[in-house]
Amino acid sequence: DVYGCCSLAFVSESCSVEELEVPQEVDRARLRCLQQWTERRLVSVVISLPDRDPFRLLYGASPRLDPDTAHPKLLISEENRKVSYSEVQQAYPEQGARFSSFPQVLASKPLQGGRAYWEVEVEEDEGKWKVGVCEGQIGRKGQKDTCRIGFNPYSWCLLSEKGKIEALHDKVAVPVEVGGLGRVGVLLDFEEGSLSFYKVAQGGALSLLHCFKQRFSEPLYPALAVSKTQLNIPDLFQAESVKSE
Repeated sequence: DVYGCCSLAFVSESCSVEELEVPQEVDRARLRCLQQWTERRLVSVVISLPDRDPFRLLYGASPRLDPDTAHPKLLISEENRKVSYSEVQQAYPEQGARFSSFPQVLASKPLQGGRAYWEVEVEEDEGKWKVGVCEGQIGRKGQKDTCRIGFNPYSWCLLSEKGKIEALHDKVAVPVEVGGLGRVGVLLDFEEGSLSFYKVAQGGALSLLHCFKQRFSEPLYPALAVSKTQLNIPDLFQAESVKSE
């Protein structure tokens, strides 16, 4: 008709959804555009919400650590989600992927495309830690900057040392003002080219700590470093992984 409207059709109760056919009048290209527009709007709403639940439910991940990459002074436990520093060097077998000089460990699987959100429980003590990501090309042997998370072009992290928090990439440190940090949320967005770190408050409210803008062209591994402290990657889908206020 003049307005290009589809006529209504009445379907009997015995007709299943699978038997329905899309009328020829429907513009499939227009439907695809509408779907893409809806998805973009949903993402923009989710990103603007200062709460962890949309991130957790849509993009949530719980990376597991790869013991074969762990420095000999790191202990991996709790289903490969917890890393603790030990003064006693462990008798780990030699691995090409293992860090030999810096107390670091990588996740077992890289993240590739799309969006991913995970959290890391941190300690407020005198220890030093890093929470971040890196490309697989990061060096493993020796004391060169190419092996240190945050000291080269292919790694990004949040660093805590002596009570100070900094965002670190390629040896450039940006101070971050925050207090009472007990849990860090990490949102990696390949599509937008961003890596965001959040403070996760009790109850789930998020406060942005720092955002790196970068077009990531390689898969990225969640990466941790600890010295005289411990870090834990919680299961985001375990009941009440963040207590209510």
